[in-house]
Amino acid sequence: ELTTGGLYRKTWYYSGEGLYLLKSDNHEYNINTRMEVLCSNLLNCFRNKIECVTYEGRIEPAEQEELYVDYCECFVNDAYSLVEARELMEFYRYDKDHFRSFLGYQKAVSSIAVLDYILANTDRHLENYGFLMDNDSGEIKCLAPLYDFNMGLVSDWFGMNPDVGTGMSQMFDDGCSIRALAYEYRNTCDLILDYKKFMHLKEEYSRRMP
Repeated sequence: ELTTGGLYRKTWYYSGEGLYLLKSDNHEYNINTRMEVLCSNLLNCFRNKIECVTYEGRIEPAEQEELYVDYCECFVNDAYSLVEARELMEFYRYDKDHFRSFLGYQKAVSSIAVLDYILANTDRHLENYGFLMDNDSGEIKCLAPLYDFNMGLVSDWFGMNPDVGTGMSQMFDDGCSIRALAYEYRNTCDLILDYKKFMHLKEEYSRRMP
């Protein structure tokens, strides 16, 4: 599952301490990559949230100009593999009711829907979340850490409808809107915003503004 597929630039590298995914994009100011780091920071302002991949950013030299990149540690290993949601959908022969029923016992799924609505993330398709499988038993053990946020918080930048909640959610590939899915799951979601952390993050980003 160590792929480099998708629309954006990425590569795996070994730092001597672990395996990391390095990512960037081709847009002006590397806005997608910067927003992925901001989304990661915003997620850290919530309590009771599901486990999420932490993205950190840095400036790297490039051939023509400096490049803003983000990076995260690999969360699969010899013991556990990633099973994408699409693979489970295929197992259920695209019977969406059975698929959603399986996901229903995962309370954490409600957090995905609600957080993606908060972060205006339009890209939570069936390859952008999944589960950890025990490599010895083949048993699905738990939801994988939530990953891939580089389409979050960018609707205004690209001239899209800023009310992304009306857009179609790709999470179950069933035509439900991002807002409708979040509202469906909000009562089983126990996310709590840590206001102090949020205000600290706001002040930190405000200081960086020119």
